Amino acid sequence: RQRQMCIRDRPTRGRIQILDGLLKLKKGQKEDAFLNFIKVENANYSQDITDLASFYAAIVQLMRGEVEWAQAKLRVLKASTSRLISNDALSTFLLIADIYDEDSSLIFLIPLILFENYRQIIDTLKEQKVIGPVEEFFLGYACYKEGLFSEAMHYLQQSMNYPDLPYNDISLYLTATILFKENKYEECEEKLFELIKKYPGSIYAQKAKEILEKLRENKTKKT
Repeated sequence: RQRQMCIRDRPTRGRIQILDGLLKLKKGQKEDAFLNFIKVENANYSQDITDLASFYAAIVQLMRGEVEWAQAKLRVLKASTSRLISNDALSTFLLIADIYDEDSSLIFLIPLILFENYRQIIDTLKEQKVIGPVEEFFLGYACYKEGLFSEAMHYLQQSMNYPDLPYNDISLYLTATILFKENKYEECEEKLFELIKKYPGSIYAQKAKEILEKLRENKTKKT
């Protein structure tokens, strides 16, 4: 009976170790946090729990500048079916990993996004003397998360003036979402179709199809 109790408690133990790692990470104790995550990753927990630990371990690696390792781990996780890690989270941190080689000054964004300190992201980026397309995207992203939709639209539109940037699919999706929230359904539809046409392989193309389905349902109800 005691053994059965122990087995039932294992998932809880794994989650507690992950939470403990996150607390350590928030305090700046990267190495201790990393050890926590690796222990859970290598333990015999369920796939969801080991994937979550692997995700946080990858973020610590990214914070330590081990970009290739972090990229590899995050891409493996993106193909996983784990439900504890959202595609949005994976895409965001993969994006940071992808641009890190070009601009390591953005390393400060990692803990801010991880702990959802979007107001601090906005304040910090606005203080910079030069704001390039990457900063414009993250300003738009943070403003969106804070519900500052007018500002978000401005920065996202600015960042999309650079067609070769790797996150224009996210910008289009966020723009369409704002238009949907503002009941601007025709404009929203245009952005969604643009997203599906330009980035058919993006996870945001699938999300766009889901919003289009909602729009169709709304039209059906009205008629």
